[in-house]
Amino acid sequence: MADRVSLSITLGGNPPAALRDDLLASIQNEGLALDYDADACTADDFPIEGPLPLYAHQVA
Repeated sequence: MADRVSLSITLGGNPPAALRDDLLASIQNEGLALDYDADACTADDFPIEGPLPLYAHQVA
């Protein structure tokens, strides 16, 4: 059985459009959200300016 932890990470900057789909797929695959108990992150959650804070519970 794997150890599990709560996670928070902040991604800074505005990722290039060519990388957004892959980045979003990775974010959704890991179940990251804008808050610990929020719905999964979507493309609409990417900020126009500023960092993207992401959170998750029970990360292996």
